[in-house]
Amino acid sequence: MTGLSRLARAWAPWRTTGLEERVRRLLARTWRFLLGAVAGLGVIAALQASGFMAGASDALQVMGFDPDRATLIAGLTVGAMAAGIGALVSGRRAVPLGMAFAALADVFGSTFLAETSAALAVRGPAGFSPGGWAATLITVVAAGLVAGWSMATLALEVRRWLIAGWDLGREVLASRREAGGPPTRRRLAATLFPIVIVALVAGALPTFADMINYTPDVAMTGGGLAQAPPLVAGRGSSPARGAPSAGASAPTATVAPGAVAAARPWASSPPSGQGHIVRFTLPSPWVAGRVTQSSVWLYLPPGYDAGAQRYPVVYTVPWAFTNWDLGIHVRTLLDQAITQGTIPPSIVAFIDLGGGPYPNSECADSFNGLEHADTYASSTVVVYVDSHFRTIADANARTIAGFSQGGFCAANLLLRHPTVFHQAVIFAGYFVAGLASGQTVNAWQPWGHVASLIAANSPMTSAGSLPPTTRRQLFIVMAAQPNVGVFGQQASAFASVLARDGYPTDFLWNRFGHAWAGVRTEFIPSLQAVAAREVQTGVLP
Repeated sequence: MTGLSRLARAWAPWRTTGLEERVRRLLARTWRFLLGAVAGLGVIAALQASGFMAGASDALQVMGFDPDRATLIAGLTVGAMAAGIGALVSGRRAVPLGMAFAALADVFGSTFLAETSAALAVRGPAGFSPGGWAATLITVVAAGLVAGWSMATLALEVRRWLIAGWDLGREVLASRREAGGPPTRRRLAATLFPIVIVALVAGALPTFADMINYTPDVAMTGGGLAQAPPLVAGRGSSPARGAPSAGASAPTATVAPGAVAAARPWASSPPSGQGHIVRFTLPSPWVAGRVTQSSVWLYLPPGYDAGAQRYPVVYTVPWAFTNWDLGIHVRTLLDQAITQGTIPPSIVAFIDLGGGPYPNSECADSFNGLEHADTYASSTVVVYVDSHFRTIADANARTIAGFSQGGFCAANLLLRHPTVFHQAVIFAGYFVAGLASGQTVNAWQPWGHVASLIAANSPMTSAGSLPPTTRRQLFIVMAAQPNVGVFGQQASAFASVLARDGYPTDFLWNRFGHAWAGVRTEFIPSLQAVAAREVQTGVLP
């Protein structure tokens, strides 16, 4: 046997062993790669199927982002989530980055292509810029890379902590059976502390989201105010109730003389117990939306199930009950105010108009026939509630209410349907259909820039078109911080219109601006004003 042959025979076992190890490692990496890819794609599919992507985009648009920016942010968010789960499962960064780009392409890809096509169609000196297009593409890719890399890096660190915690747990269990004793306290602390931090962060995220979306103190109480301020018929504004700021153009009197009664017949024998929530669904008032069934929640007051009494109804638009309950703890507020005799027992309906073709429904019958939110809120839901629950089926016993976009809805639906609703409660609303502002960037969509439709649905101008006898039948409660920001300026201007045109009103000026904190503070006083009006009109004996 030659020296070369002997060398080959001696090397063969080592070569085989090395190859097997490499194959084993390759298979392990491939397995983790596949698991990470499946996990990341699963996250994308689950978020898509659950409506999270579309819901996140809608929420961003309601907050003031235009649809394209909202879609970009939603895509980056979903990509980061997919990257984090992929890294947690696979222990690698390459897979998560692929998941991040897959999610971004899934959510934002069609928007980017549509924007590219629109840019290509522009001719002349202001037309398509290849350099700008390339810079935009690079920026989107870089944003996806940063989002995915950041979340993957964090997930890998969390994975390391979890593995260390798992190993430590096994070691602690083994130490009970073997000599030597448990790990040192320092090692226990070093291993468990990061895991505790991760658990705390995960537990805090839902509350943090609510604090951002609603108010910083959203979770601090079970809801309600210690004591709602009393309503006094014909009261003037006062510092405690929030008088208009200096130089405000809005009227300073709050309740118009003769608009409400001072008597509170319900206060002598308020019911006890708690109200409860019932929910029903109706066919959605649109085509081409995300959902085909829309929910309506009803708050039925304490005592509803025990007798045959009929109740006035407050209809709120366009937010779901969950928004109101997180924003102001509405169920607790109502229970407290009713059982204390502050307001009369009433039914409150929460009409959810989310999920249609437009992120801001404007409670409109849209210009193109895709959406019929106006008809749905003012007719379909009212008819259903009157036929299935013990309501006082009278316009004098119906109130339409809303916050922000809902404030616009409340004012517009009242003026458009004065035989259906006789009261409106408006929290920091606006009063021009399709108002163009940084906080209402999507308000134009249901109106399609149709001038006649906008004019017919703008309370600022349509208030003057109702006959004087009809105006005197209506009652408008408006809570806002006058002259501050878009919503304050709108409120002041609309208050002046109402005063000029002779509408019975109650202005609850406050310092909260466009915020759920203002709704929470003024919600019960607003219902007090409505109740005093219902006594005046004979609805409440």
